[in-house]
Order: sequence, then structure tokens, then C-alpha cells
Amino acid sequence: MSNADGIVNDRRHPDFEPGNEAAVTHGARSPRKVEEMARGISAELLERFPVVADYPETLTALARVEGVTRLLFSEIVSKGVAAKESLITRYFTAENTGAKLRASLGMTPMSEAQVARDRAVATSAAVDVMGELMKQGRQTRAQQEREGE
Repeated sequence: MSNADGIVNDRRHPDFEPGNEAAVTHGARSPRKVEEMARGISAELLERFPVVADYPETLTALARVEGVTRLLFSEIVSKGVAAKESLITRYFTAENTGAKLRASLGMTPMSEAQVARDRAVATSAAVDVMGELMKQGRQTRAQQEREGE
């Protein structure tokens, strides 16, 4: 590499190879680090809450947010009182997003009860619809039998 005077500078650092982590601090902005953690977190969540398998997109979003949260928390702990306010703010933002996603998946006591109630209502409605269809079917069959006589 040469400077403005055309002098070659042989002290230039060699280009970084793809996939290097020289600039990574906490990793919360590194898609590779976050995805790596998210895979493990997804497995943990599926083991503890099997019903979340029905919502793969939300599960993936939660696992990513949890990964970011864990990476940020680890960095805050390592920095102690020297942790920057922006790092702490980012942590709480990620934690709040995670709380909303956990609630939407029924992973809190209140949301678990709400999801159970919603499923019961949906099941009851499905049973009502099936009952009505069966009643209409019986009526149709009876009418066809009367017309066939």
C-alpha cells in the first residue's frame, strides 16, 4: 500500500480472512454468534415447552433475542460498573422483547393460562361446528330417505 507521496508501506496488516472475529467484543451484533447460541436455546425451549414447536417463527425469534440477551448480559457482568449505558440499554431492550415473545408463546404463568383458555375456547368452537355439521347431515339424510320412499 502506498501513501500520498507514493511511498510503499510494507507494514500494512494483512487482510483479514472471511469469518475472523478480531473485532467481536460481546458478539450480540454478530449473526454467527447469535445463531450459534439460538440453536442451543431453541433446543432448550423445545425441551421445556414442547407446545412452542407449533410456532417455529416465534420460537426462532425468541431464541435469537435470548442469545443477544445472554451475550449482552455476559458483557455487562465482565465490565461491571464500567459497562456503558448504551450496552445496558440494549440489554434491557432485548430483555423486554424476549419477555413479550415468551408471553406470546405462553411461557409465563399468566400467558400460559391465557393460551390454555384460548385453546379450550377454540376446541369448544370446533366441537360446536362438528355438532352442527352432524345435525345437518342427519337432517339431509332423513330428507333424502323421505324423498326416496
